[in-house]
Amino acid sequence: MPERVLVVDDDADIRASLSAIACREGWEVEEAGAAPAALDALRRQSFDLVLCDLVLPGVDGIELLRSLRARGEPVPFVLVTGHASVESAVEAVRLGAFDYLSKPVRLRVLRSVLAKVRKARVALDTGPAEGPRLEGQSESIRRVRELIGLAAPSKSTVLITGETGTGKEIVAELIHRTSPRTSGPLVRMNCAALPENLIESELFGHEKGAFTGADRTRAGRFEVADGGTLFLDEVSEMSWAAQARLLRVLQAGEFERLGSSQMRRTDVRVIAATNQDLRALAQQKRFREDLYYRLHVIEIQIPPLRERREDIPILVRSTLERLALEAKQMVPELSERVERAFAAYSWPGNVRELEHVIEHAFILSRGARIELEHLPAEIRPERPRTVQIPVGTSLERAEQEIIRATLKAVNDDKREAARLLGLSRSALYRRLGDLKEDPGADREAQPPPPATSD
Repeated sequence: MPERVLVVDDDADIRASLSAIACREGWEVEEAGAAPAALDALRRQSFDLVLCDLVLPGVDGIELLRSLRARGEPVPFVLVTGHASVESAVEAVRLGAFDYLSKPVRLRVLRSVLAKVRKARVALDTGPAEGPRLEGQSESIRRVRELIGLAAPSKSTVLITGETGTGKEIVAELIHRTSPRTSGPLVRMNCAALPENLIESELFGHEKGAFTGADRTRAGRFEVADGGTLFLDEVSEMSWAAQARLLRVLQAGEFERLGSSQMRRTDVRVIAATNQDLRALAQQKRFREDLYYRLHVIEIQIPPLRERREDIPILVRSTLERLALEAKQMVPELSERVERAFAAYSWPGNVRELEHVIEHAFILSRGARIELEHLPAEIRPERPRTVQIPVGTSLERAEQEIIRATLKAVNDDKREAARLLGLSRSALYRRLGDLKEDPGADREAQPPPPATSD
């Protein structure tokens, strides 16, 4: 199905010219002469691209873009203007514009933009051919996917936030793979895994003899990532000095190796991630405030697993399918007790913990049905080990109390209750029938009333 583009310009001749180029590239085109007409078109149907003039009568292109983003519309947006300014360009990028073109628009430039949008659309629709996926269908994870779609085509810095194990590195990889930089390298660096005195060397490289132990010249991550993406995980752990040098690269696109005075330029898109509140750290003077704002151009917050429990069955199934494929086995089923345990657990380690638990259970179950005993102890619900039965309780009543307590401990799983009690299921069902017939089964035994005399 051809991609659709909405061309918005108050000059009919420019509209016709841009539309003609898009048509020749295989796009379906609709035109609008002002922002209200454009909004009406966007309400009626979906578009794969909006090509919009900056200066429009009434509401300008920036305001139209802001309106679309405010209502959660993720369509790629390209601003075209004959009145280019640094301020408008910065604001367009901050709002997630795909690109910013100057008039007159050259044929080669517009063709390149159309090709990039088409490539990004295909990548987002199909997902990367290889590599991790962002699993789930909850509203919060859908929103994360929308933000990835908005962030990927732009050149802006992205800050990914979320608890440990939520999938920040997966989001960074998806942004890179669906961006125009996908043919370039994706270079990763965990700032928390490096000693403070080595972070600057790892980022910017060093010359031979720059410090003790620098026995050879080495390129840093910024040089290696040139033309691609640099993913800085746990950026909150970066030293104050390294933060200052990182800020300079983000501002000017240039740096020096340690021990060198030669300025080097680099074309790198930075994606940073943290499980800390960078805004709070900046207010406490524990993180540079100016760097925070440079990193915070686009923020993607990944929700913890406990806030999207509806995604747990999807994640479980996906992990089991992967493990079964690797082991060349059938995908095992989960018992109802295991499903209930997964739904009740808080998952402090998030998706990473869930995957480890599934792998643990898969190995112990040997590819057969996964039962509660195959789960780590911290996942299994605790069972009461004792039943309080007063002295003098009849054997019939004691049996009823034991059956009730056992059923409660196994979440009413009658098969498991029968196994624990040493009964057949038919024998358990007969006793359950007796429980239902007992009018006092749901009440605690009460002592007889005291005798009275006239």
